[in-house]
Amino acid sequence: GSEALPETKQTGAISQNSEGLGVESNNVSNSKTREVSLPQLPLQQSPQTNSTEVFNGSGFTKPGTASIELPANSNSQESFSTLDSVESYPTFRSDQLDEQLVRYQKYIRTHKRLPDIMIVGSSRALRGVEPTVLEKALAQQGYPGLKVYNFGVNGATVQVVDLILRRVLPVEQLPKLIVLADGARAVNSGRIDVTYNAIATSEGYRQLAQGTWKIHANRVSESTSKSAAAAPLSPIAELMQNIDKRGVEIEEFLNHKLERVSGTYRNRDRLKTFLRSLVISQVQPPRVPNKEQQIAEEKLIVDSGQTSEFESNGFLPIDIRFTPATYYQQHSKVSGDYDADYQSFQLVGRQTDAIKNLVEFTKAHNINLVFVNMPLTKDYLDPVRGEYEQEFREQMQQLAAETGLIFRDIGLLWPEARENFSDPSHLNRYGAVEVSKQLAKDPMIPWPTRN
Repeated sequence: GSEALPETKQTGAISQNSEGLGVESNNVSNSKTREVSLPQLPLQQSPQTNSTEVFNGSGFTKPGTASIELPANSNSQESFSTLDSVESYPTFRSDQLDEQLVRYQKYIRTHKRLPDIMIVGSSRALRGVEPTVLEKALAQQGYPGLKVYNFGVNGATVQVVDLILRRVLPVEQLPKLIVLADGARAVNSGRIDVTYNAIATSEGYRQLAQGTWKIHANRVSESTSKSAAAAPLSPIAELMQNIDKRGVEIEEFLNHKLERVSGTYRNRDRLKTFLRSLVISQVQPPRVPNKEQQIAEEKLIVDSGQTSEFESNGFLPIDIRFTPATYYQQHSKVSGDYDADYQSFQLVGRQTDAIKNLVEFTKAHNINLVFVNMPLTKDYLDPVRGEYEQEFREQMQQLAAETGLIFRDIGLLWPEARENFSDPSHLNRYGAVEVSKQLAKDPMIPWPTRN
């Protein structure tokens, strides 16, 4: 899958590969608040640590509490913990998937209708297509009244998307048009599919296999989803014990283990960058920061920074603008030779099989399916990645000819427009606006019409 920087097996890769996001708000109103109990997550080290520092080599984190205060009334941009009056589902061991399932049910109830268009894919989809802008742009193109939902999931490969559409969501809740907005990384069958592998060990997946999984779309529960409590974070000790995995596995491992350590993109990516620096010597000679750099990096880890929250239509707006001069002060620049997302690059296998399954499934249910290759920067497209991307385009064009899949390629839409990206391979909210306008003008996409 993909989602927050050039995915790689090096230090820079980790931040660029971040996909297992959990969202929380640091902006709490001083007016009415309510206390919410949280599961006991073993984020602290063992009791012998007496240090009160926020981040240090021995304690890792400050002692925490088991409750937080939340606003009494949530707005349209809501974190998962404030999604009330929703159905409770067993976890799929993916925070993003668990949250999207709840948020989508609430969206349907709120609008009293299904969306006409669903955006699916990894973080490149989640952050790359703005539903409201797409709705307005389509209205200007002669398609008024359409509703769009962004069901992006961090780290999702095509195999994960296939699972969501064919097995998790009931077909009655699928729209007339599905846009899979992603790229080569989601179709690489040679890489380890950490997101799918985690889902395959979950309670939700077990119920799918037993045939007992069901979304009760008309049932309303007064409690919030218990999926987070059902899958508490493994101890940090486990993370550190396993962090000496082979270079090809490090990034995949961290992506999964750090899903709940930090709620914001900035904090989680920075934390992963720091941890990866502990083990990167297995792959390359390490970058050895001086004392001032070490202090600065540790400050980045605990710095709250700016939070980003999901909108009620599933979209995650990211305000950060990619500026190489500052970006590469925080993240190592890694070439495509060491990019874990292109590891053992192979376009024939379980991911392309998943595309074929989706094509057959959508045809059988009279649903249009479009694959959009999302934009990348020239900073990301070095010669190695460029070759892989070209191979991917050729493969997708051939697959489209064989299956009838609609493939639209905007990967090179603006390789130098860094202001539209939050990192070398992910769009920010400004880029998402421009992509949404661009898609609305595409005459090859079979946009639905309202009856």
